Amino acid sequence: MKYYEMKVTVLLKQDLKFTRTSEIIGKSISSAMLKSEELMKYHKQKRYKYVFNNFMPVEKAGIYKANRLYIFCLRTFEEDFMTNIKNCFQDYDNINLKIISVSVKIIQQKKIKFIRTITPAIVTIDSKPWLKNNDLLTLIKRIHANAEKKYKFFFGKEIGQVDDYFVEKLKILNLQPIPYTYKNITLLGNKFKIKVNDDDKSQKLAFVALGAGLAEKNSALGAGYCEPYWR
Repeated sequence: MKYYEMKVTVLLKQDLKFTRTSEIIGKSISSAMLKSEELMKYHKQKRYKYVFNNFMPVEKAGIYKANRLYIFCLRTFEEDFMTNIKNCFQDYDNINLKIISVSVKIIQQKKIKFIRTITPAIVTIDSKPWLKNNDLLTLIKRIHANAEKKYKFFFGKEIGQVDDYFVEKLKILNLQPIPYTYKNITLLGNKFKIKVNDDDKSQKLAFVALGAGLAEKNSALGAGYCEPYWR
């Protein structure tokens, strides 16, 4: 198993509040796809695609500044998509940002001890966001089921019968839900640190969460972008 990771350097053209940046990055990726007939069709498909993180370095005051350089990363399991979007990012420019450079590397599967969300993960239950006062086991079930669906989608087969969820332990890192702005509404997410079980299937599902994102809204908002703690 492997995924592709692209590092994108951008010049910001106007100040942006942190609650808007994920949507701006997501819209910029979608807009760049219009340069490719193949990616235009890809963009319209309702399916699992990719995940991205927010601008780095983090602006502690919550405002990302015009005329500064920032980096975001994009991950996918699909080599063709990565090749095409890299071409579309060449000389890409819009009202919010200008892409300065891109580079791509391949990440091979390795043993994972923990994964930690860099961008808040969004989990919905009965069309409502999971919050800290909700049932923790339900949260773990949703995260696991989502990873199983992504594994089947990207690799064309079921993960198979499992003895346990891939999540051995889960720690919530935020005190309050973290907001995203999306299509003029607010979506709430949470940050997690997850200890991953050692068995082969758990390791595969955790790797899927790295390459395609944890939980929901990965390609729309970059929600659930994780960093690994390799063993």
